[in-house]
Formats: sequence, structure tokens, C-alpha cells
Amino acid sequence: MKSSAISLVLSVILPLLGMGAFVRAAVDIFSGMDSTTEESTDIAESEIDESLPTCVSDVYPKDSIQFDGKLFSLESINSTIRAIPKAPPMPDLTLTWSRFTNIFQLPRISEMGLELKTIIDEYRAVAQLYTNQWMGFVKQRHQASMAKVHATVTEINKKIHDSFANHLEEFRDVCLPDSNTCLQSIQKGIASYEQRLNENVAACRMFAKRQVDQHEAWIERERSLLERPFLRVEDCFAAGRIGISLDSCVGNMVGSVAKVATNGMNRFSGAMANVSDSLTVRLGKFQECVVNRKKLLDRGQERIVEQARGCLQKQQQEQRPTSAGEVFGGDGEEDVDDVF
Repeated sequence: MKSSAISLVLSVILPLLGMGAFVRAAVDIFSGMDSTTEESTDIAESEIDESLPTCVSDVYPKDSIQFDGKLFSLESINSTIRAIPKAPPMPDLTLTWSRFTNIFQLPRISEMGLELKTIIDEYRAVAQLYTNQWMGFVKQRHQASMAKVHATVTEINKKIHDSFANHLEEFRDVCLPDSNTCLQSIQKGIASYEQRLNENVAACRMFAKRQVDQHEAWIERERSLLERPFLRVEDCFAAGRIGISLDSCVGNMVGSVAKVATNGMNRFSGAMANVSDSLTVRLGKFQECVVNRKKLLDRGQERIVEQARGCLQKQQQEQRPTSAGEVFGGDGEEDVDDVF
């Protein structure tokens, strides 16, 4: 049967080969294209650059919770002292008393006032040094608390990112055009989740900011109380007192300046310890608030991942290539001999 089929084919083809009218010269399909090759290449490259696909792993959330530590800084504190506060020694009380008594031997009231201010400033300098020590201590503890909050936020953001990466691991290297519905759905879902997450955490931020402001005001009040006695001493001369009134004013201040300074620093020390402890506790509450409010949206995060997996899996199934057997309606293993 095969020999008869071949004979039939040859009987048809051979006469045609003898008819030169049906034979055509080969046509160069690339003729005329040399001059436009470079331009076409540039256009193709530009089109490719503009339509680079986005990989699924590129859209995983990175910094879901926005955190700016500058919002919670203690702006009024600029001390850089990092030592544990220790009360400096007071000026020698005997020498101070001798200087006070010699004030009235000065010829002018202005000179008396200047000498008194010099003596008081020595006590004020001691109090200021102690204040700076405590300011540095409070700031150091505040920075440590903020570092813990920042670490917690960073950890939460990493867990959110890793959750998407782990659940969508099989699609990590899948890259899609920006117009792809699955990719757009994932991006939209993540953006919506992050917006709701930051809206929830906003209440935590407001709480923390309010606590920092209140504690900063507390610090300023204590500073003012510590400074007040020294201002009163200066008033002895500023009020224009003379004679017995001036003697009485200065005498009272001489007898109490050391005591006032010591008591004031002790009171300030206790107040700053309370401020530091209280602020640390409040910022710890802020940290807990962020963690708890993130947990409220865990189910929403899981739902986004589930929907993303479902969409990507369905898309893969729809794009799976068909076997050769399915194309030709058989099992892809036909006997070649039966073709003829």
C-alpha cells in the first residue's frame, strides 16, 4: 500500500517540476530592514523597560506600622550627661557667712547686690549641675524606653512581612504585569490593611504623645521650684530696700540659702526619680497598646493571604500548557506509519 501511495504522489509532482512557470525565486524577507534595525531595537528595549513585571515578593509589606520617634522626644532636655545623679558638694558655709557679713562694708548698694548675686550663683551652679545630672538620667531612660518601642514596632513589621513571604513562598518568583488582577488585588489588600493598622495604632501614638508632654511639663515645674529660692535672694536688692529692711532680708537669706539649696535638690531628686519611673511605665503601655491593636487585625491579614493564594493558584491552573495529545485529540503517541 505504501508503494502505490508513493507512485501516486510522484505522478503528480514530476509534471509540475517540468513547468518552469510555477517555480519562484526565493524572496528575502529581511530585505530593506537594515536601516531600521537599530531604531527598532531601541524601541523594543524602551517598551520592555516600561513594562517590566512586578514580582509577588516585591509587594510584601515592609514597614506596615509607621513610627517616628521624634514625635515623642523630650525637647526641653538637652543634657548629655549619662552618669547616675550624685549631689555635688555645697560651698563652704563658714566662708559663705563671712562673705555675706562683708557685703555691708561695700560703699555702694549696687556693689552689695553684685556680691550677693555672686555668692548665690555659686549655690545656683551646684543646683544646676545636679539638675543637669538628673536631666541626663531622665533622658537616658526615656531613650531606652523609646528604643524598646522602636524594636517592638520593627519586630511586628518583620513578622507581617515574613507572614506574607511564608504563606506565598511558592509564588515568590512569580512576576506579573502591573495590570494583572491578582497583583492589583494583593497590592490593594495590603494597602487597605496597613491603613487600618495605622489608624488603630494612632490612638496609641496620641496616648504616648500626651504622656510625654505631661511629664515634660512636670519636669519644668520642678525646675522652676528649685530656682525660686535663689530669685528671692536677689530680690533683697532688686526691691530697693535700705537700712534695717535690707539687713533683715539679707540676714534671712544668709541663714537659709544653704538649707534651701540642699532641701530643694533633695526634693528635685525625688521628683525626677518619680518622673523617670512614671514615663518609663507610660511608654511601656504604649508598647503594649501597639502589640494589642495589631492583634485585632490579624484575621484581616490572614484573609488577604488566603485570597492572594486562591487568585494566584487559579491563575496558574488557567495558564497551564496543554499536552500534545490534547492538541491532536489523542494520546500523543500515534504510529507515524499510519499517516500515509
